[in-house]
Amino acid sequence: MSIIFTSSSITVTDGTYTIDQIYQEAINNNYTGMHNLDNNYIIDVDLIIGDGIIETHLIDTNINLTIKGELFQIYYNSSVQFGEKRINGSTLNGCTINCPNIKNAYGFGCTDTNNSGDLFLYGSIINIFGFWSFFKGDNHVEIINCFVDGFGRISGLNSILKNITYIKSHGKYGVITTKGVIKESINNKVYDSLEVTYGDVSTRCSVYHNPNYAGDQRIIRGEFDGYQYLAYIEDESGGTKLEFVDSIIKGTYDIYREDNNYIDFFHKFTFNPTFVDSNNNIINDANIEITDKLGNVVFNDSVDINGQINVELIKYFSDKNNIDSAYMTPHTMIVTTDTTTMTRKLLMDYPDKYNIISVSSDSDVSSDSDCDTIISKFDETNIKLDNIHIDVRQLMLELIDEVNDNQELIESNHKIRLRL
Repeated sequence: MSIIFTSSSITVTDGTYTIDQIYQEAINNNYTGMHNLDNNYIIDVDLIIGDGIIETHLIDTNINLTIKGELFQIYYNSSVQFGEKRINGSTLNGCTINCPNIKNAYGFGCTDTNNSGDLFLYGSIINIFGFWSFFKGDNHVEIINCFVDGFGRISGLNSILKNITYIKSHGKYGVITTKGVIKESINNKVYDSLEVTYGDVSTRCSVYHNPNYAGDQRIIRGEFDGYQYLAYIEDESGGTKLEFVDSIIKGTYDIYREDNNYIDFFHKFTFNPTFVDSNNNIINDANIEITDKLGNVVFNDSVDINGQINVELIKYFSDKNNIDSAYMTPHTMIVTTDTTTMTRKLLMDYPDKYNIISVSSDSDVSSDSDCDTIISKFDETNIKLDNIHIDVRQLMLELIDEVNDNQELIESNHKIRLRL
């Protein structure tokens, strides 16, 4: 084991360390750049794990760590793990990591995107400017059950980004689509958005997407709110679509697209029901045909031996030119068996909405509830609302300015009368 203390950094190599081991070594060396108060560790300088040659690991739980330096380097062949992951995938004993002065465009202050190691964050709270392009494509990254204040692009082979709540997004690019082979990227939530400046235009978006870097992207079971634009898409080639699957989108579908866009946008929901008869017996001899709102046949096949189908149905679509956009639901489903034909409306607007579908003889189109028709009509108007909401907001601002001007005039006249 080796720990080197300098006026600007702490470098650890050759072994497995905890933060307290580093602190105890700092005490032994009369090093004043690291402190501890009731399990709150403060490092006043940069922290460097490994040297790119010797395998080094930092593993810790149940601590609060503040790094005041401008670099938290995890070298290739090395790793950092905060918190624990159980066999069943749940997490415990997480940490709080605060890096207030790391504001380089690259994650953790690293200036070499190809020289970084593995990262494992479990059940932890992370406050950092961003992870922008921090990890090599063949490294492994797992971030599970974490609150992240500031985030960026992470790559990694078979990496897992799961159950992350992005409290707020700092940095130049914020919450960014990932590069590399991502094994899981699900249940991630963005409750605030970042500001992106392009030329003279400033926008606030939930997802920033560079097709050249990230290619086609599927964002699964996300939740997005508090944004001006749902996504910001660069005018780079390399992908053809950006898909939000089983995701809750609480704002509009407004997307800011730079010129020469190559990306179509889809909001989809998984339709994976089990078909049963009136006695709740599984039906395994039915054919299912589904058409979207525009009359396109999007599925036509038989159920499997378990009486199920599995297909993604589009709620909303907009093309790369942001000209052709439409709500594709409600869908119409026709179920055909040897003895029964049933036609039913499907409103795809929420994940896991349809689990069991009971099949009965019905020559008329039926729907889930009277509310479906109301919601469907509401969705139809959303496209128009999406197109005019900016103008309406501007008119409101102008009206407020006019009211303020009139108020100032009234107050001025009142003061004049008082003087008289």
